[in-house]
Amino acid sequence: MSFADGLFKHDSIPAIEQVLRFCHLRHRQIVNNIANVDTPHYRPKDLSVDEFQGALTRALASREPAPGRARTGLPPLAGRNIRPSGGTFEVAPARSSHEGPMRHDGNTVSIEAEMSNLSKNALTQRVFTRLLVNRFQALRTAIRGRM
Repeated sequence: MSFADGLFKHDSIPAIEQVLRFCHLRHRQIVNNIANVDTPHYRPKDLSVDEFQGALTRALASREPAPGRARTGLPPLAGRNIRPSGGTFEVAPARSSHEGPMRHDGNTVSIEAEMSNLSKNALTQRVFTRLLVNRFQALRTAIRGRM
């Protein structure tokens, strides 16, 4: 185990990293759906937010508490099982989501639904990016020895 692994093992940074990675993958899929709004017979695809949240919750709940801290009823914010598949969660492949009504060309992309998904995903990404920045600022303060 490297110094960095030990430093971040019991911190929230790995969980935040996984959420940001999922947001990135989902953003790419939503943008692809929007790009194919006029493609005949195209079906929009999406990554399952519920499946990802379930996997993240299970990984967080299965972790050991940080050294010197007792296990509480709440799952700790990070730990050894945060990266169950060699560094990242296994994100299920994008699945067809028949959001909108089928048009005459067989396309079911609803631009309104995709733009709504894109906005929600961007907001999630902004929130977790801010959490990551705050976490690194706290680490920087601790390293400097000032509060």
